[in-house]
Order: sequence, then structure tokens, then C-alpha cells
Amino acid sequence: MRPDLKFYRDEHNTPEFGRFVLEPLERGYGQTIGNSLRRVLLSSMPGACICAVKMEGVLHEFSHIPGIVEDVTQIILNLKKVVLRSTSDKPVTMYLKATGPKQVMAGDIQPHQCVTIVQPNVYICEITGQGTVLDMEMTVIKGKGYKLAQRNAVGDVTLNTIFLDTHFTPITKVNFLVEDTRVGQDINYDRLILEVTTNGAIHPDEAVRLSAKMLTGHFDLLTDFAIESKFPEEEFRMVREDKKPENKALDIPIKDLEFSVRSRNCLEQENIRTLGELASKRASELLAIKNFGKKSLFEIREKLSQHGLALKDEEVPKKP
Repeated sequence: MRPDLKFYRDEHNTPEFGRFVLEPLERGYGQTIGNSLRRVLLSSMPGACICAVKMEGVLHEFSHIPGIVEDVTQIILNLKKVVLRSTSDKPVTMYLKATGPKQVMAGDIQPHQCVTIVQPNVYICEITGQGTVLDMEMTVIKGKGYKLAQRNAVGDVTLNTIFLDTHFTPITKVNFLVEDTRVGQDINYDRLILEVTTNGAIHPDEAVRLSAKMLTGHFDLLTDFAIESKFPEEEFRMVREDKKPENKALDIPIKDLEFSVRSRNCLEQENIRTLGELASKRASELLAIKNFGKKSLFEIREKLSQHGLALKDEEVPKKP
């Protein structure tokens, strides 16, 4: 008889951090569920970002506005740090107008009924010139994952519109740990401990709930085989012919490779367990890991290259 599952949330959870426990699970299910939730949380949570900006008197991002400390490039980088929550599925236009001398913060953006500025104390720029005016118009959109600036350039584009790369996910970190637990005298069960850190745009409780719904929605498609496929056989055949052979190196465990102790410990700390998971990371994400430096990055690039792989957004080096 299978024991009843219990789901706990830590009473000390905050709007930006949550710890959750699921037990007792059949042996192996802790790893399966934990890894599935982690992948969905990091890749599929919706969020809102500033995707475009227009500044009075500015034609391109390499400009400088007299009387403002930061150049336009730095202002754009600071705008990317502004954390937003949007209830609109359509693009929302927001405005900021500030007169110097003044430190301009995210909270100076004019409020909009559909958009919440989660962290109003995010620094944007400093106006030092007496009477200098910063006048900006920003476009906020919702989305998932990461989009390059050129992919945000849709619709009617004016000459002075500057487009931004957008990193929509409100999840900043997900860790999970699988421990042994017991039911009576039987110790052959798993306890899953899941830790979720967000930027404040979504509560960890809601993030876990939403990721579980996403997984359930996909698994539900596999529970009813009475539904007849309408996918023509010739298209099945075409898909099979066009499909590229999968690189088997993606499933090689990190522990089976001769990484340095520092690199291996950093990867284990982030629950990166296979070459495939490693290849899905950007160099900037790896360098953000504590104790992970350029030497470790070089080592990882070398290992990936040996197996015909590369980090995300990087090309596999061609063999001489």
C-alpha cells in the first residue's frame, strides 16, 4: 500500500525565496520530479521586461546626453535590471520624465494600471545638470525565456527606437536535494527538498504551482490513447528523415569527466549533472557562480569542444 504524499512549505518563506518539501516518494522519483520542476521553473515562467525605449534627443544607443553621468548604453543596461509585473498580454507604454539634479530610480517611472514596478529602488541614472531633462518612453511586454533585441523589433519602428535584449524569467535560482526518508520500517523512499529564488515579480509558491500545472498539462496528453492521431504517415516519415542524430555526449555525467575539483564542485552546487545541462548554460551564468572563474570557464569550453558541444549562444570550434 502506497503511503500518502505530503507537501510542506517552509514557514519562513519570503516573496523572493521559498523552500518546499515533498515526501515520501518512490525511490528515484525525487530526482525525476525535482529535475523536471527545475527545468520548467528556469525556462518557462512568464515575466515582463522593457523591450524598447525612446529618449528625447537620442537617435542610437551610443549617444551621450549632456548633463547625465551615464551614457545611453549604461542607461539601457540599468533599464534591463528594472523588475516588472504585468497583467496585460499586449505591449504597454510607460513614461519617465525627470529634471536634474536628481538620481533617477525605477520608482520615478510613471505608474500604469497594468504594470507594477516590483523594485522601485533600482538605479537608472544620475542627472547632474541643472535643468537637464530626461524624457523616456518605454515599451513593456510579457514573454518567456530570452529574446535578442532584433527579435523585439516588430511592427512600426521609428528611427529613434532602441530595442533591448529581454530576459523574461522571474526565476533567478532553483536548487533541489533528494534525501532518504522512511515510512515505518521501510527506508526505501525519497524526500525532495526544492528551493526557489525569484526576483520578486512572482511569489515562489505561485511559481511552483504554475510549473506543476505546466507539467501536468503535458502529461495529460499521454493519458488518453483513444484519441486517433491525425498526423499523416508521410509527415511522420518526413520528420524521421529530417531529424538530425542526437549527440549522445549530452547524457554524459559530469562526474565521469576529469574536471578540476573547483569546476566540479561549482557545477554540483548548481545541480548541473550532465554535459547537456552544461551546454544549455551561457558563459555569463557560469561566471556568476561563486568561486567559478575564467580558468574554470576555459576548462569547461575545452571539455565541451572535445565532445562536439559548446555553451549556449556559442559556436562549436571547428576542428583543424
